[in-house]
Amino acid sequence: MRFILLFAALLLVISPVDAQQQGERIPGEVMIQLKSGQHINEFIPWLDQQGLAVKQELSQRLRIYLLEFEESRHNVSALIGNLQKQPAISLVQANHVVAMRESEDSFPDDPFFEDQWGFYNDGSGGGVEGADIDAVRAWDHTTGGLTVLGDTIVVAVIDGGAYLQHEDLNFFKNRHEIPDNDIDDDNNGYVDDYDGWNAYNNSGSVPSSSHGTHVAGTVGAIGNNGIGVTGVNWNVKVMPIAGSSSSESTVVNAYSYVYEMRARYNETQGDSGAFIVATNASFGIDYGNPDNYPIWGAMYDSLGAIGVLNAGATANRSVNVDEQGDIPTAFESPWLITVTNTTNRDEKYSSAGYGLESIDLGAPGTSVYSTRPAPTNYGYATGTSMATPHVAGAVGLLFAAADTAFMEAYHANPAEYALLIKEYILNGTDPLEDLDGITVTGGRLNIYTAINLLLGNISMNSLPADTLVITAEQESLQTDSIQFINTGLFDLQLLFEQEAAAWLSLQSDTLQLPADTNASLLLSVNTTDMQPDTLFAQIQMDAGPLGQHTFVVKLVVLEPVGINSLALAEAKVFPNPFTDQINFSLFLPSAEKLSLQITNLSGRLVYVANQQAGAGLQKLSWNGTDLNGSKVSDGLYFYQIQIGNQLIHGKLIKQ
Repeated sequence: MRFILLFAALLLVISPVDAQQQGERIPGEVMIQLKSGQHINEFIPWLDQQGLAVKQELSQRLRIYLLEFEESRHNVSALIGNLQKQPAISLVQANHVVAMRESEDSFPDDPFFEDQWGFYNDGSGGGVEGADIDAVRAWDHTTGGLTVLGDTIVVAVIDGGAYLQHEDLNFFKNRHEIPDNDIDDDNNGYVDDYDGWNAYNNSGSVPSSSHGTHVAGTVGAIGNNGIGVTGVNWNVKVMPIAGSSSSESTVVNAYSYVYEMRARYNETQGDSGAFIVATNASFGIDYGNPDNYPIWGAMYDSLGAIGVLNAGATANRSVNVDEQGDIPTAFESPWLITVTNTTNRDEKYSSAGYGLESIDLGAPGTSVYSTRPAPTNYGYATGTSMATPHVAGAVGLLFAAADTAFMEAYHANPAEYALLIKEYILNGTDPLEDLDGITVTGGRLNIYTAINLLLGNISMNSLPADTLVITAEQESLQTDSIQFINTGLFDLQLLFEQEAAAWLSLQSDTLQLPADTNASLLLSVNTTDMQPDTLFAQIQMDAGPLGQHTFVVKLVVLEPVGINSLALAEAKVFPNPFTDQINFSLFLPSAEKLSLQITNLSGRLVYVANQQAGAGLQKLSWNGTDLNGSKVSDGLYFYQIQIGNQLIHGKLIKQ
């Protein structure tokens, strides 16, 4: 973690010197890391004497600082040596030029990859740079194929079939079945299903299909093989099932084959069947009412129960699915992910369905280049059919990226953890203005962000308690704050919207929360012309990839008694954050009983101190121990100081 954070900080300061050689020292700059318990403010007078100044705090949590000095006044080696001798400093180094790079291994060598804008959009061809699913950076994590436990990942493409002889596609083979012997060798109820299944005529003879081949290529064309194109996954197995039909029973038959193969895999601990994690459906019924198709709709719940997510393409019409209906994308199964079509300019394709409640997200589906049957082998296509396999492929890629703990939990609870994969995909979308308010997420697929959510690289630990209690006297103005801590590797932007309440106001509706920092949302309450009462208001927070959270502000309005509000407002808490001890000071105009209480994030009392205090300046302190005298862990805590009938609330950070 430390090295990642330090590298990220270095990138912030290289722009003025990009032309210099990699590894070259940046003149007039050194970096230091203070030891635990040391604070830069205590060190500044000594730095001033040495002709050094703090230019930037690189990491508050790790106590890393960028110092600047006049190059002509110092011998850099001697300066670094002098800094290394200081007891408060843990590490010292010069600041260096770092070359920006993208991993060459993440760009496949497939000759037509430059035509696959949905994976990497550099803005050429009339597109918008970055209007893609961020595949190249995702492939730094994994290119797909196997889980960490050794499961061979399979995505089932239910379509018209596929061109099985395509050299750029990696199709699933049922190794327990002998092809073309008219015997059900593996006793799964399907004869000769070596290549997959043909639900049209209940045989193992999978027909060729241009549409199905194109979809299969987006899911998993073999990457980095010097041939043609690549898929979302470079090595995943694609199971072709011919089941895209005007007959609903054929569709149910196709999904039933998926269910049987995955159920057998679960029951035999991987000895037979197939580790199918996703299905892809690029067909449906325009204006269909889900109430008329209960068996089809129930298939998604059945598949979800054994760990399979299902990607469904919405209508190729600009219709509101919420109002007009659609099959399958109006089904309400939690294990169904519904997809619309976006362009290389990050806009919804004009002839693509939408729905604030029914359509989850967008994905590239316009002029998508992928595999075709011989003799052309490759070609372009447009439609929600082209968008959906990006999502089905993303499911497969996330399973390849998941760590051991996640996969073990998934095998134990496949339905629950499949929904987590869906959650990471939906929460990881890039927001698009064109999808805002007409899709569930308002965004387009981003598999890099989804993988980082899965791996915990994007996080905001120590969310504040759901309710913030503010006690204020009549005819007063009081401020408080809600504090957030970002423990992940990515910067976050928090957006706030408050319920209409004349007594409550927010300092800002936006809060920037860089990686490894904390920040506070300031709010104020005004009790002018208010009677003693208890009032409530809500603050809605949108944390982007981390979803939404609601906070309740509880205001208790009291009659003026005892200590005046001005005196309480001058209570000081320092240092905050703290390592060894935090101090509280306040002025009392008369003798009062004081009570200090510290609680953790779950609301459990960890420390309490009571004392009878006289008039004048009073001091309290907490050394970070609990009621048993043991040191508490680092993190966010809440304090409450009660002075007679008055309360002071706040938050503090131990690090």
